[in-house]
Amino acid sequence: GSSKRIIIRGDRNVVLGAEIDALTESPYLIGDKNTVINSSDFQLSNSTKENTIIGSTSITSSNSTGKNAALHSQNIDFNNGYENISIKSINTSYTGSNKSVALLDSNSHISGDSSVLINTTNITDDGSDNIYIGGSNHIIVGSVSENTFIGGNNHTATGNGNKNVFLGATGGETSDSNNIVAGSSNKIGTNLKHSFIHGAQHTLRPSTSQRNIIVGFQHSMQKEANVNNSFIGGNRLVISSSNSFGYGKGLDIAYENMGAFGKFNDSTANGSASSLFTVGCGPSSTFARNAMNVVSATVSGNGHRAIVYLDQLVDFNFADDSAAASAGIGIGGLYHTEGTVKIRLE
Repeated sequence: GSSKRIIIRGDRNVVLGAEIDALTESPYLIGDKNTVINSSDFQLSNSTKENTIIGSTSITSSNSTGKNAALHSQNIDFNNGYENISIKSINTSYTGSNKSVALLDSNSHISGDSSVLINTTNITDDGSDNIYIGGSNHIIVGSVSENTFIGGNNHTATGNGNKNVFLGATGGETSDSNNIVAGSSNKIGTNLKHSFIHGAQHTLRPSTSQRNIIVGFQHSMQKEANVNNSFIGGNRLVISSSNSFGYGKGLDIAYENMGAFGKFNDSTANGSASSLFTVGCGPSSTFARNAMNVVSATVSGNGHRAIVYLDQLVDFNFADDSAAASAGIGIGGLYHTEGTVKIRLE
């Protein structure tokens, strides 16, 4: 074709519109079965063969052997790669990669083995064996590997963030392994693993935690927390202990083997006794209250027992049903008369 300064060593090469620079003694376009169309000053060397490059510009594939392919390519670098495929790619670099696949990619950078990128945009990856399907603008920092991104964008995996699955995850941070993450803006620390996280704006950075299910909005695990085998749902729960179940708003899961429902419970009530079951009824975190609190305690002469607290009932001291009704206690509601618990019947 309209070639300039080219060196071709091999057989069955097709070159059209080439401007392959050979100003030095370095070999350019060495190998066989290469197809280059509308090419520019790029280099394929060290017996690279069976490469197909169309619409290419400034491609470098030095020290690479294999079956690389590029379409609509621009500034692609296949360093040390093998069997890489890039379609409609721009500024793609698969440095050190092996058997990578890209489709409709743009500005991608990846380093690792057996990675797959489909419909990608601005992907940066320094790990290995990661899969991107439909996602964009994800960032892998360090030797992070075996993650799967399906949809979503702007997610960051760092540290030990390996073997995670991200389903539509957007704008989050992940530093540990074996989690399934969906939702947006979740921050997952280095010690949460084997868990399912869904929802938005969770901050989960415990000392050690695993095997949890966390769904909803703005839940948090404290740095000193050790939380295992818990299910948390709702809005703004604080999770501190294992084997717990919480669903509601603003609940404090402060004890192991605890179930909590309602909203804004008071974990310090009843002498900070270890709660087994709590129904919160507070209007806000500033005014946390319990409608019911079943706690585990040792009762003198009776050993280890459960005590039921009805903290709100203490304030409902009325002489009779008429007075209770005037105060807003409905039929079937509990109140007391100087310590004698009653049910309003009329």
